[in-house]
Amino acid sequence: MVAAEASIDVCNHLVARLGGRAPRDYADCFSVLRELGIVSAELASRLGRLARFRNLLVHLYAQVDDRRVHVFLRQDVGDLDAFRDAVLAWLRQQDPSGASGGNPGRGAP
Repeated sequence: MVAAEASIDVCNHLVARLGGRAPRDYADCFSVLRELGIVSAELASRLGRLARFRNLLVHLYAQVDDRRVHVFLRQDVGDLDAFRDAVLAWLRQQDPSGASGGNPGRGAP
């Protein structure tokens, strides 16, 4: 779940940096990225489920169904790759030359 937490951290960083609305919770952060045009609605929905699953594992681990964890590892872990790809594609659109000095969305420093 470290990768899920890292994705949530990236999401919160982008939302804060780009001036998006404050997310209600971790799952909603991905909805804000959808509103900002960084991820698709479908991916935002899947990542929201991932964030809620992360909360279940962290806070209610005694109630976790091992079969659900197995399904996640077999089917849903690819959503993290899709998130990485979406963020990288968005970053490249912001500055295809890479000359902005790492300040995407805000112009050159």
